[in-house]
Amino acid sequence: MTKDVLFLLAPAFAVDGEGPWFCPDCAPIEGLLACYPTLKGALDIRYVADFARPRAEMAALLGEAHQGCPTLACRDKPASTPSVEANGWHVVADPGPIARVLREKHGIPRSRADR
Repeated sequence: MTKDVLFLLAPAFAVDGEGPWFCPDCAPIEGLLACYPTLKGALDIRYVADFARPRAEMAALLGEAHQGCPTLACRDKPASTPSVEANGWHVVADPGPIARVLREKHGIPRSRADR
């Protein structure tokens, strides 16, 4: 069985030689990974080291249109969260929807934002 692939920017990266920076959209997903370490074994987590595009690994897997982070690529269409199909993957690309898919698939607690 192929694991879902989670793309995150590295925790510290440079942009045009300045930094280090962190990604405010990736940080909540990093928090979920820290709080629920079973997710680390359930997902194929790939860190994008360079902020600049193109992001070759993401583009190769999902196409040029899907290079934002965080991005979760699922083989199975998420039941309760909208996704976009790309190269046979179902792509979810925002922290809130990604958290909902992780809850749905891996049983982590729901967020108060899901009320």
